[in-house]
Amino acid sequence: FSSLNMLYGVPNSKWSSREWNWGSAIGTGHDCALICRNKWSNQETRQNLVDALVTDNDGTLTALLDDDSLDELKLILGLCWQRGRWDGTDGGRGGYGEVLSYMADCKYETWFDCDDGTAAKRELLSDMSERFHLISKSEDETASIMELKDDDDIDASVRKCAGRVLNNMEFVVSG
Repeated sequence: FSSLNMLYGVPNSKWSSREWNWGSAIGTGHDCALICRNKWSNQETRQNLVDALVTDNDGTLTALLDDDSLDELKLILGLCWQRGRWDGTDGGRGGYGEVLSYMADCKYETWFDCDDGTAAKRELLSDMSERFHLISKSEDETASIMELKDDDDIDASVRKCAGRVLNNMEFVVSG
């Protein structure tokens, strides 16, 4: 994953930016959400994204996601979790709406140039995987998500978990 300071070419477009203002109609978060919704507005592109995440197909992901892929993925997840609060697909109390709150509080951000983001990615993976049973359609899938926490390739684990979360929250169908 890249860690640039811009998403979609919008300056100050990171969750930790003062200009981000998640949940507000004013700010870079809102600007990026509009671009993101447009980019992922059709079901075929959303299916391609989920497939690439779940299979960890780097070549396809590079073609699909912005240069700063982790931030774009977090925005996609954030928008999906926000929708899930309204339509009930977020797992309910203690579900992904809680992870969205953590994301808005910058729990999954890196703060120093020397930080490769591994700790923040592990936190995100842990918080996503621990709630997966709330939205999973099978015990086997839940077990496979829990195994990702022990994988040495944190980037691949985050992508695979995110893909499964998006899939189980009907991202492909509902956006």
